[in-house]
Amino acid sequence: MPKMLFGDFNGHIGDEEGKGIPGNQKALNHNGVRLLEWVEKRNLNIVNRESRMEDGQEVKLTEGLWTRYGHNAQKSIIDYMIVSRDLLHNVVKLQIDDLLEIRIENERINSDHNYLLSLVEVNYHRVEWPEPNKQRWNAIKGSLKICYTKTLN
Repeated sequence: MPKMLFGDFNGHIGDEEGKGIPGNQKALNHNGVRLLEWVEKRNLNIVNRESRMEDGQEVKLTEGLWTRYGHNAQKSIIDYMIVSRDLLHNVVKLQIDDLLEIRIENERINSDHNYLLSLVEVNYHRVEWPEPNKQRWNAIKGSLKICYTKTLN
């Protein structure tokens, strides 16, 4: 079953080729080591570090680098998009807003973390739910409101 996770993992995974993220700070921390072990054990991919070949050229899946600006403008990467290997080929792009350009309803949320936006191509089929679940879903769906002013190209 395909899996997709986004989050603040508080893990510094360094910049070592094949494990870390090019351009990242060199140091790993305990959470970073644990995260790398966890994704490897479960056959997951950290999209922030992935690329693919297109027309003979290596193309990074990620635009932007730093997911957090801490005290004294210290930059770090501790927020990740993680997907199962069977879903990686569906990821078109991960955009990290390290230039602080994205606004939601013309405002920026006051956070030391930057937005991560992804574009993922998926195929789906409609499933009819039994009546009690269908009513619950319609109630949830009706309460959701997604607003944005900038989308991924």
